[in-house]
Amino acid sequence: MTVQLPSGENVAMGAANASLVETSLAEAKSRGNKLAGIILKGAFTPLLINALGPISAILKIGETERVLGTLNVIIDPAASASPPQPLQSQPAAPAS
Repeated sequence: MTVQLPSGENVAMGAANASLVETSLAEAKSRGNKLAGIILKGAFTPLLINALGPISAILKIGETERVLGTLNVIIDPAASASPPQPLQSQPAAPAS
């Protein structure tokens, strides 16, 4: 599986070999499940996103590629239009 960044760069996440897929399918079948699944996890640290646009998770099986999901990186102009405002101090509570 790879992650494609908005810049077009592809970052490898990992792979599942045929044995892992066959084992997953056999376990699902033995449990009476109609679906089998494999989870691939990864961490990007640090991950430099130097362009706006989609970040896509892509799975390749043989010569076929499938897009598993996409996150669109955008800038919200309203959120970045002004610097953060300082917190207002609260008046002290009266002594009792």
